[in-house]
Amino acid sequence: MVDDGTPILDFHVMDDWQSFFSEDEFIELVNCQATDAKTCMESLKAAAEAGDFEEVQIFAHSLKSSCGSLGMRRVGLVAMALEKACRGDRLEEAVSLVPRIDEAVVAAMAVLKERYADFFEPSPGQYTSLADRKSTRLNSSHTSI
Repeated sequence: MVDDGTPILDFHVMDDWQSFFSEDEFIELVNCQATDAKTCMESLKAAAEAGDFEEVQIFAHSLKSSCGSLGMRRVGLVAMALEKACRGDRLEEAVSLVPRIDEAVVAAMAVLKERYADFFEPSPGQYTSLADRKSTRLNSSHTSI
């Protein structure tokens, strides 16, 4: 089950990384991994919108690995479920998991930003969730010129 109360972020994993690396290396690790997760999530959403669930499976696998290594446990759990749904051709289930993984990534970014506010600066740009993108599209389609 995907929604089993799994924590957003495993702080023990983060603490282990922080004790292992120098401060600069840790800052680079967190920001690079967060940037990669955001970029991967954007690609996953685009693949899902295009109906390319082979690509969704690849991006879900990548998120599972990269986010798991950074302690983003909820992202990893949902990514694993999404990867399995795609692999098993359970496309209805996969479609239902895309917003959930999106929410998990947004939540993980918020926790990282809160905990590491002094240096958390993933790039490129600001991550936008599916809900934000849909809201922007709806609002822009109702705007008169």
